[in-house]
Amino acid sequence: MVLANCSINTKDFLLHWIKAVLRSSFAFQAISILTFILGVPGNGLVLWMLGFRLPLTETTVFFLNLSLADFLYVLFVPLRVVYSNRLFDWPFGEFLCKMDFFVAFINMHASIFFLAMVSADRCLLVTMPVWYRKRRSKRFSYMACILVWLLSIVLCSPYLLFSSAQIMFNKTICFINYYPTVENTAYNWQEKTMVLVRFLIAFFIPIIMIISCYIIIGLRVRRMNLGNPARVYRIAIVTVLAFFINWTPYQIFSIISLFQNVKLNCSFHPSVFIGYPVVYAFAYINSCINPILYVYVGGGFTRKLLQSLVAVFEKAFNEDDLSERKGLSGGCH
Repeated sequence: MVLANCSINTKDFLLHWIKAVLRSSFAFQAISILTFILGVPGNGLVLWMLGFRLPLTETTVFFLNLSLADFLYVLFVPLRVVYSNRLFDWPFGEFLCKMDFFVAFINMHASIFFLAMVSADRCLLVTMPVWYRKRRSKRFSYMACILVWLLSIVLCSPYLLFSSAQIMFNKTICFINYYPTVENTAYNWQEKTMVLVRFLIAFFIPIIMIISCYIIIGLRVRRMNLGNPARVYRIAIVTVLAFFINWTPYQIFSIISLFQNVKLNCSFHPSVFIGYPVVYAFAYINSCINPILYVYVGGGFTRKLLQSLVAVFEKAFNEDDLSERKGLSGGCH
């Protein structure tokens, strides 16, 4: 939670704060519990299927790591549920407070990076099939995944420094504290930098890249008369759409809250407690929704009940590479 030590300490403010906490706590708990119940077995199933039952391809390596990032996050969800149930009174200590934020932001960064990798991989297969297939390998995908994890860890490491559990208003609040002292406003640039960099690197730039890739794919497919581009690589497309829908409210709220807080000179404003927990929980629904999408993309509901899970996942992750279709191999090299 992005906030700073509040300089307003009046009875009216405390009353608004308590009401805001009560309003958001129930919604946060309900969404978080649902995320945990669906996310642990769902992502565990994907990890088992892709890791042990199905042959890994150059692309499914990225989906395997995407599920691993989601699985690691949902393991920390119960801490947030307890925190919310105690009306945002953190009982788990400083270390777990830091790790909770660290894992959450790694999930945010790694997820969009893996989706960007999948999109770039698909785009290169369509635009330069012969050239790219000669250089494409699972070893390349493994190296790309290692790079994504390392980059995510580096970008999220500042949260280990800034996050802390501090006593405020007779509660232990686990939050991201960019301001070591209330009086020292020189640290304002730290919050602005972290939020804006996170928005650009972990959302805006990858989303623009992903959209560009699928526009190129769509134009290529239509020009080659190879069918409906929406049906090609559908698992990647629906996964990207789910990420965009879940994460857009959080990113917008973070930007608006940042500048609103500067104007109010109080980051610990009730609006943060009304909006932030809800958009935060909604964003991380994405960590449990992907396995559900894989099953439904893999087959209809009726057939899904009759098919084995292996068959469902095989269909969901069938690459259907356009470069293997008639006429495409003679395209641009």
